[in-house]
Amino acid sequence: MNKWIKNAANAATGLVTGMFNEESPENAELVHTVSLPLDGVNAVRVKYIAESFVLGHSRNGELVVREYMNLNDDELKAEVAKKGTGIEIRHGKRRGFKLRSRIEIDVPADWRGKLSLSTIYGSIRTSEDWKLEALNAETTGGELEFGAVESKRVKLSSSNGGVNVRALDSGEADLRSVTGDLRIGQFGGSGTFGTGSGELSLHIARIDGHVECASQSGEVRVRIGEDADAEVGAVSQAGEVYASSPKVRTVPKAPGQFASAHGFLGKAPYRELQIRSGQGSIHITD
Repeated sequence: MNKWIKNAANAATGLVTGMFNEESPENAELVHTVSLPLDGVNAVRVKYIAESFVLGHSRNGELVVREYMNLNDDELKAEVAKKGTGIEIRHGKRRGFKLRSRIEIDVPADWRGKLSLSTIYGSIRTSEDWKLEALNAETTGGELEFGAVESKRVKLSSSNGGVNVRALDSGEADLRSVTGDLRIGQFGGSGTFGTGSGELSLHIARIDGHVECASQSGEVRVRIGEDADAEVGAVSQAGEVYASSPKVRTVPKAPGQFASAHGFLGKAPYRELQIRSGQGSIHITD
């Protein structure tokens, strides 16, 4: 079978399977464990179709992937490939409606490489703190939930679920959700945050470069810490803009005029903070 057709068929099967999948699937038992040393490895990629991930710290200093399934079939188990200094772990064959599965991924807490996690239908969750060179996590139909993350580059995206991060420190952050809420408990660095119809909530403790927050139709709530030193610019096309500080001057919506705000918080040199919303209102607090 043509490779492209095979991949498309597997993806379609995975999507259908995902319709019946859960984060704690019924009758799923541990059927397969992959344990790999990460000496000399600077990139790890884990890719599945319809499984949820739970990410934790490894106790044995190795990368450990545990597959819980209601079927014990070797063809369903993960495939491992090593490419140069990278490791890729991906799902085995997927077929029919009977498979129920979930994945546990343990990574050494002191590993500082590039971690990429991908599932088409499923959530990715961790309560641990992470310090990595780069983090990329994406899902189409689930939620993303992380503890504290420190990384040069972070990209988190979900089409139909929320994105929640307790604390984030990154020089290049890109976090997006199409229909879910995006919530960052505390942020320091530079980055872009966006939602489609969900609410965007962000606490900015520090700005290193620039920060951009945008929502097409959701509310945007930005809290600016005393050390953020920000030049604030905000525009809402159909909603209002509210600011708790008199240093941020607001202009209410009027015929032929969008609601807006502009001002300076903290001390010079100021870093750029741009906030936009199409249909929702913007709330700025300090």
